[in-house]
Amino acid sequence: MNYWYSKAKFWVLPAVAVIVVLAAILYLMISDAGRGLVGLGTGSVSCQDLTMDTGVTGMISGNSKFGCFLLDSSDPSIKYGNVSLKLTSQSGTSLDADLYAPGSEVALGNTGYAWITATGKEPTSGTLALDKGSGKYKVKVWSYSNDLGGYEFSVSAPASPASQTAAPQASEPTTACNAVSLDSVVSGNIGGSNKFDCYTFTASQNDNVVIKMTSKDGTPLDADLYAPGTPVTEVNTGFKYITASSETSEITLSTSLDKGDGAYRVKAWSYGNAAEGNYELTISLNSGTTAATPSISETCGVLKIGDSISGTISSGDKYDCYKYSAKSGDVITVDITSLSGAQLDADIFGPGSSTYADGAGYYWVSTQGTSKISKPVTLDKGDGEYIIKAWSYGNTATGDYKLKISTDSEVKSPAELLTTPGGASSAEAPPKTVTQTPAPAQVPPTATPTLGPPANVATPVDMSPRPCNAPEIPISTKWKEVLESASFTKCMMPFGVLIGADYRVPDSYITQVAMTVAEILDPDMDGTANDPRVLAFVTEYEDAWLPMPADRESWNDYLEGELDSKLGSYGLMIPKWWMVEEGEFSDSGPDEHAKAVMVEEIVHFMTQFGYSRAYPHIFGVEDWDSIIAKEAKRASCDWWQHPENDCPGSPGYPYGDCSVPSCDVTEFYQQVVITRAGMTPGWRGIGFPGTEEELEAKLSDEMRAAMDEPKHNQISKPLTFSYSVNAP
Repeated sequence: MNYWYSKAKFWVLPAVAVIVVLAAILYLMISDAGRGLVGLGTGSVSCQDLTMDTGVTGMISGNSKFGCFLLDSSDPSIKYGNVSLKLTSQSGTSLDADLYAPGSEVALGNTGYAWITATGKEPTSGTLALDKGSGKYKVKVWSYSNDLGGYEFSVSAPASPASQTAAPQASEPTTACNAVSLDSVVSGNIGGSNKFDCYTFTASQNDNVVIKMTSKDGTPLDADLYAPGTPVTEVNTGFKYITASSETSEITLSTSLDKGDGAYRVKAWSYGNAAEGNYELTISLNSGTTAATPSISETCGVLKIGDSISGTISSGDKYDCYKYSAKSGDVITVDITSLSGAQLDADIFGPGSSTYADGAGYYWVSTQGTSKISKPVTLDKGDGEYIIKAWSYGNTATGDYKLKISTDSEVKSPAELLTTPGGASSAEAPPKTVTQTPAPAQVPPTATPTLGPPANVATPVDMSPRPCNAPEIPISTKWKEVLESASFTKCMMPFGVLIGADYRVPDSYITQVAMTVAEILDPDMDGTANDPRVLAFVTEYEDAWLPMPADRESWNDYLEGELDSKLGSYGLMIPKWWMVEEGEFSDSGPDEHAKAVMVEEIVHFMTQFGYSRAYPHIFGVEDWDSIIAKEAKRASCDWWQHPENDCPGSPGYPYGDCSVPSCDVTEFYQQVVITRAGMTPGWRGIGFPGTEEELEAKLSDEMRAAMDEPKHNQISKPLTFSYSVNAP
């Protein structure tokens, strides 16, 4: 018997292996799920051609995770660069239709650049722009939230610009726009029930338009430019805009029109309906021409190391620029002081770049009051003449300045910021207080840094924590020494947001925090943060950072205070004892509870140090005047109560106090945004709605509009739990 068994081993095992391989091949070739797996591995997803105005049906199931369809932008029925998607979830589950640019890979784990979501059994429609070039766009029907069910789907082309509708989140009706006389001044008033005025003019592709706006009362008013066919509503924004805030300064937008021929629109309003006032507006058109860019050699002075320059920014002299010859990799320190306290900026441009009145550099330094602000800058754009421009971003302020450059920086490089993977979930956790301190004086809550976006390219992806003293971590020598002395030896900087961890925190936990930060900043995962305005604030590590301590006793006894004192930066902690409570770190990485803690603290960080400073009228947490603060106040003791706060008949816990807006509003908004995105917060305030539907019914129209505004880039879907750049 043993003899036959030993002989059989030589042919039975190979035969079994052959059968398994054949079965696997058949599965991959025949089943929908198998074909999907092959597509994910090779990028060769099979997509079927769509016929306009013809519905298709399908099923999202365990064996078929998504359907893929092709849409050719050259279809003659598509006349205005937009298509209307219509999706019905036959079973009422949450299903999505994502739109992908020509050449983009469609896979189960990524998302399109625009989408609609159907919940319930009623059809959901949305008009999306085909603005990613010509070619074959793809539409993926799937469930972002991993639901299953049947669907009906169709694509149609609006018959005319007037028939188009906004995406689902902009439910306001479009408005009629008045034809404007070119080169003529029009006057208007934004106030009361008149939230905006709309003007229209006809232009052709590549025409140059010049829009000039003056706020007669000095209140912040905007002029937004809309492409042909794009609806104008009370809350949506144009593809370009300017903001006027000075009674004497005239703000100008000069741009080449690249949205095709047709009727363009200009909306005069106050972004977020934050202000009222009188304005003057002029629209000029120069067919086929663009505004000349000033010559650097004729416009810019010469600046040398150690030179100190004084100048004035005024309505008639919107910027000064200076040349500095350098080799790639040189590091200089830029000092700028605003003598009047008005916010002024020094922007850095690489060799060959042009300076112009409303252009932003690849790096910048912004003033704060009348203090001298110094920042190290790595000149990493090649050898040649760099340009340093003194101005006020958006031409919103005027005043005298002093500018100096030197080479005594202790920082090696704040150049290319690392991007790392992202994602998180949530689970039940006991309520806790985010210990708030006043926002550091270094960046006042109402200050706005220079908002020129970084280069529109995908940044490198580094998925591993680095030693904090590594050259890839662009923080100052002082910071590296202080962190090292506190046993914080592991660092990551997704998009420049500093995460510093105790040496005992496993890499998997640090990476998960970095992945979550990256996904919130770059939800479409194209390697570029979606909102440079917010990014400019959250990357100021000398203002705020994310520490990950591992020892509760030393942290509470002395370490937190010591780091605060030495670094002068607010650390919004993600500690071990919150992530694993009384247990130990898991070898398998963070569980759902740990992820919930990460998500909560990162949303707190983004709200308090990013959104609230970039959009104080909308997301401010330093007083009760912003939209989210008013919403928290309105909900207080009705359907929201922080456990440490008192309400009639419901006293708070005897310890702690979260009644100030920087605490109460931050905690409230975190639970709102997480619940509204389809996730479960780690804990809920007393009376807080238990479902997304219940919450939606309680929120005001103003709150929903602010969160749904694409310009604000708020979390709108459950996080995917993994971040990776989707290269086009």
